Amino acid sequence: MTPTLPLKYCAMTGAPLLLLGLLLALSAAPPAVQEATAPPQQFSAGRARQDIAALTAHGAHPLLPNSQPPHPAHTRARDHVLARMNDLGLSPRIQADTICTDHRTKNSCYLVENVIGVLPPNAAAQPGVPARPDALLLLSHYDSVPTAPGAGDAAAGSSVVLETVRALALRSDRRHPVIAVIDDGEEVDLLGAQVFLRDPLAKQVAVVLNFEARGTAGQASMFEASDRSAWLIEAFARVAPRPVASSLIYSLYKTLPNDTDLTVTKHAGLLGLNFAFADRDWHQHTPADDLSHLDLRSVQHMGDQALAIATELATRPELPAPPARDHEAVWFDLFCSALVTYPAPLAWVLCGVGTLAYLLVLALLVRRGGGKAFGLALLSLLLTLLVAALFSKLAAALVAALSGQPRPWRTVPVPMFTAHLTGALAIAVSLPFALLRGLSRRTEAGDGMRPLTSLAALCAALLPFAVVGVLTTIGSVGASYPFVLPVLIGSLVLLGPLLRAPSLCAAPSAADFAQGQRQAWHALMPPLLTVGVLWFPILRILLIMMGAKLGLAIALPTVLCAAYLVPVLLLTDPRARQILRACLGVLCLACLVAAMIVPAG
Repeated sequence: MTPTLPLKYCAMTGAPLLLLGLLLALSAAPPAVQEATAPPQQFSAGRARQDIAALTAHGAHPLLPNSQPPHPAHTRARDHVLARMNDLGLSPRIQADTICTDHRTKNSCYLVENVIGVLPPNAAAQPGVPARPDALLLLSHYDSVPTAPGAGDAAAGSSVVLETVRALALRSDRRHPVIAVIDDGEEVDLLGAQVFLRDPLAKQVAVVLNFEARGTAGQASMFEASDRSAWLIEAFARVAPRPVASSLIYSLYKTLPNDTDLTVTKHAGLLGLNFAFADRDWHQHTPADDLSHLDLRSVQHMGDQALAIATELATRPELPAPPARDHEAVWFDLFCSALVTYPAPLAWVLCGVGTLAYLLVLALLVRRGGGKAFGLALLSLLLTLLVAALFSKLAAALVAALSGQPRPWRTVPVPMFTAHLTGALAIAVSLPFALLRGLSRRTEAGDGMRPLTSLAALCAALLPFAVVGVLTTIGSVGASYPFVLPVLIGSLVLLGPLLRAPSLCAAPSAADFAQGQRQAWHALMPPLLTVGVLWFPILRILLIMMGAKLGLAIALPTVLCAAYLVPVLLLTDPRARQILRACLGVLCLACLVAAMIVPAG
């Protein structure tokens, strides 16, 4: 029987991964709601709720074409925003203008009525120095689609703008004007933002913060930024409470046919950030997008981030005047505790170093006799990806056929997501061993082949990351970090044991074999934990952003990440692998059953 690592190594492998999973679970919920009695300098979703209630009190309030009478609820929503801005001392006005579009009905024209208010800078913040004209724009929209009251989309965003301005008005160190715009016609064809750009006030705007929603719950994410605005990302990173953001998700978002008001302002050359929450997205544009289904914790999370970055920008000595541009940036959050950001030039350096290190590792591996193991590991990874893709398709079709729900991946996304995830994991920790088992047994090269096989399996797991890392660094640098960083760390730690190859390639004694196993385990853990830290939050956001219908978007990344676990499992007792497979299989089956029988929520 081939020796294996002591059981304590299984615990030392599983404990950090379980801890990362626990951190993900603990950070997944939005913060608690600050009630209306909260200190006035803080953002309060309890206070914001009053605006949401008023804007949705009369149901849907769409902007109608000029050929139809104005919708009464739309007029009431406009009047409420105007009254609230007046209460806040913003000297509001209505910017009314006609604009035509063929977005929905050909040659339709609309009378757009944006509500605009200005919070001037505090002269005492810069004694004797005139305030710069560069302004901060807080933007959302008050119109809704004809089928929804629009509590999330976007009465919540409008309330965030109003409550943020209220809190900012209490500060004595404001150096820049804050322009609040609750625009009209966003749901038609982003008409309000287009009309606002016609206003002379738009020429004073330096930075835009836009607030949207694609559902009625969940964490508020900073999901979009303007191009070449690294300084703005860095400013957000310094002050954001519980940040949720990823430049990978932004890179994916840019490929989707989705637009918001920030799309218009970006095309006009303005810098900006976009915020939204997107859980329960099946409520969007339906009657369920109302106050009773809206999670006020999501509004609190969005408001906390809005007030933090708005305060930072409004009080900083200067804002770069348009069309000022910086370099691109890479950013990602660490379990909502901090936002890591670094410039694109550094991303290129990291990619170059990681790629060169990986090529050196691959050359050393082949020289030490691990070429066959590498080829088999790579083949097993490709087969695992294929099987996991087929499983995700069949699982979705099975649940849709037996559940009686046409789109269970929308109405019960958590069971479907978990089924895709655990099913892919079960396949990933089962199939590769069929090809690698022969190299893990006693061979002419000695028992020391097992550590070398594990390192070869890790090298195979790094290859797709290395290829995608180079491609994303060249084509979309914001998407590079979850691929480049594991390759960099994994390649650097692999150099050590491969340079000390005698204890890995030949084991004349049990002591040498045990030493080779330990060396291999120590080399395998850093890239495995790196993948966990980077990809656990991404998989969570993929659930929100893409939905469980796109099983491939869950299954394939899961297999690629699980490929980092396979080399560790090669060193462990087969019984531990069997227990893991059984647990994953049972959980996957339970989730599929739950997706069939759990009522839509």
